[in-house]
Amino acid sequence: MFPPDSRSQGWCPPSPVLVQPPPGAGELPLADTLAFSIPEFCRRHGISRAHFYNLSRSGDGPALMRVGRRTLISAEAAAEWRRRMEQVDRDAVADARRADS
Repeated sequence: MFPPDSRSQGWCPPSPVLVQPPPGAGELPLADTLAFSIPEFCRRHGISRAHFYNLSRSGDGPALMRVGRRTLISAEAAAEWRRRMEQVDRDAVADARRADS
């Protein structure tokens, strides 16, 4: 491992290179997450917290649950919210096509 007379000459092996894990490597996959905090929900769904609170205020946000002092969004509520948002988008596209006809 070391050159023959290197220890007596002060030679040291190279330092190990610290490798950073890729972003998100230590996170659970979306399917394994049972509940999201509001910041986690926003990050995973690509929306800002301000937009989240605007959606909640207008009644279009996901269902919330309180666990102690924390406010969480269950994975089921997140999936239901995504389905609702997809349906709203489909309805808007259909309405636009009808208006063009």
